[in-house]
Amino acid sequence: MLIAAARVPDEIQRGVDTTLTLVITEDTTGATITPASGTVDVYAGSQQIITGAAVSAGASSTYTVAAAATDGRSLSSDYLVVWSMVVSGVTYQFQRAAYLVRRPYRHVVVQSDLTELHPDLASRETAATVDLDAYIPTADVMVRRELIKRGNRPDLVLDPWALADAHRYKALELIYRDDAHAVGDGRHAELAAHYAEAWDREWSTVVLTYDHDEDGTIDTDERRGGVPVVMLTSRKRWYL
Repeated sequence: MLIAAARVPDEIQRGVDTTLTLVITEDTTGATITPASGTVDVYAGSQQIITGAAVSAGASSTYTVAAAATDGRSLSSDYLVVWSMVVSGVTYQFQRAAYLVRRPYRHVVVQSDLTELHPDLASRETAATVDLDAYIPTADVMVRRELIKRGNRPDLVLDPWALADAHRYKALELIYRDDAHAVGDGRHAELAAHYAEAWDREWSTVVLTYDHDEDGTIDTDERRGGVPVVMLTSRKRWYL
């Protein structure tokens, strides 16, 4: 079976040329499949705004949503991108959820956020026994998915720094879990468990400034403290 990974919904920036990417793999072997050609359709809710546009096919196929296609449209989580890709003469379709956003979510965690807790990781990065730049984006995806599962769009989080601790705890958990599997060191397994617990604790206390009215600014009421209840309420600043 051919699949295309979709770790989180795509973010299409309103009124800005936005390049979307599709990588097709064979699910049993993990081999990357290069299509001969393809087209893309984009839907804003039930309205089709792009029809049969040719993509740049390759090991990593791309399509750029032109700024004019989204300029002036309402921000939305109801976008759908359908790729129709030709592989060995057969057309396969892959659908991806997408958000139309004012500004894309960008995490704030860098290598020093990890090495300040564990300075030895800096020397390991230099010695190429660990690649911190690989774990940071993986943890970022997990933070985004957690936000979405809790009823939040990442692009509406106005203070991504508030998620920095959760992000680095998850990155460190992944690093030490891999270490534990690779060398069988009980210390690494303990560190992995420690950071898994730290991740859970952080999500129970983190507070976000959330752009509930989607105007792109921090309003007075969006600075209020919330209460530890279900996320989908009328309040603008949230305890998760």
